[in-house]
Amino acid sequence: MPVQFFALLVLTYHSALVLSDTISDIIARARADGIDIEHQPWSSAAFDAINALQTNHTTEPPGLGNATKIDVHVHAVPRFYFDIMPVKPSDEPWTVSRQFEHMASLGIAHSILSLPWPGASVYAGNQTAARALARITNEYLAEVVRLHPKRFSFMAVTPLPFADAALREVQYALDTLGAIAIGLFSNHEGHYLGDPILDPFFAGVNSSNLTSKIVFIHPALPTCPFPVHNDGNVEFYFDTATALMGLTLSKSLQNFTSIKYILSHGGGATPSIIDRMFIHAAPEFKSESVDIYRKRVWYDSAGATYPRQIQGLLAYDIPKTQLLYGSDFPFNVGPYIEAAQAVADADFLTDEEKLGVFSGNSLVLFPELSKD
Repeated sequence: MPVQFFALLVLTYHSALVLSDTISDIIARARADGIDIEHQPWSSAAFDAINALQTNHTTEPPGLGNATKIDVHVHAVPRFYFDIMPVKPSDEPWTVSRQFEHMASLGIAHSILSLPWPGASVYAGNQTAARALARITNEYLAEVVRLHPKRFSFMAVTPLPFADAALREVQYALDTLGAIAIGLFSNHEGHYLGDPILDPFFAGVNSSNLTSKIVFIHPALPTCPFPVHNDGNVEFYFDTATALMGLTLSKSLQNFTSIKYILSHGGGATPSIIDRMFIHAAPEFKSESVDIYRKRVWYDSAGATYPRQIQGLLAYDIPKTQLLYGSDFPFNVGPYIEAAQAVADADFLTDEEKLGVFSGNSLVLFPELSKD
């Protein structure tokens, strides 16, 4: 046996025996829920990442002292997850220190973290792997929040399209770990929101006593991608609109009345398809649906959404109180400062309305953040 291989075996065996109390507790809770997080390709790296959050505690920069913005669109991508992503939208993983630098540069006081696409579906079709990955990423995000509660909150990662497992994980993430919203994608392994296979999940969330019923919808790669175009620049916008159309025409929006939604990137291509979506619908169905867009759907500013795209939404009398700020760090396809400045320069918003976009509207949607 080569000496190097033997040394690796010894090191692996030793590492498996030395578990922090935090990791031991995480493993125990996962075992109790029938989830195996100990024997995954990423297990050691994930445990190390969680431990590192504690041992390498990051001090926030003094520039955050006067920050006021609330960022609802931030992707936390720890190294262990970055390494297994099938498509890497950046050159390096996310870290708390990088996030703090970003927040200080833009005056962001609080960031709501979520996992980017493909979420827990790295191993498509594998429910066991999806449950494990959803659990460990939720635990990682919860640890970031525990260490920096004034600066971070997080959205639950779900193992959809496995509806029953996803509902159980959401309940754990919200009720046990303290997530403040649920992160979903426009499609989960090709099942777009509104697909009947996802109905048990939405019905369960709608009828539950969960501490939050806010669903953040981020685009996924389309199931039939067009290689001519850049997915992040173009196809993501259409996939978001497809998801809203699915929720609308399936009547999920109308039937699950206790769920609120945040559409990323200002709703994507939604303003362009609203009228066409209802060409063959009864007038009252269109009226009811658009009324929901005005009352139970919020729209973040991530990307090049201001000033033109967002005015397409406002043309449908979407209240400006439904507009939120999102930076999309670290994946924004454009400059972050310019995107925030476009909101500040919007001549169709009053100063009070701009303050609403940057923080006030989020505080209404997430009143727990005002306690910070």
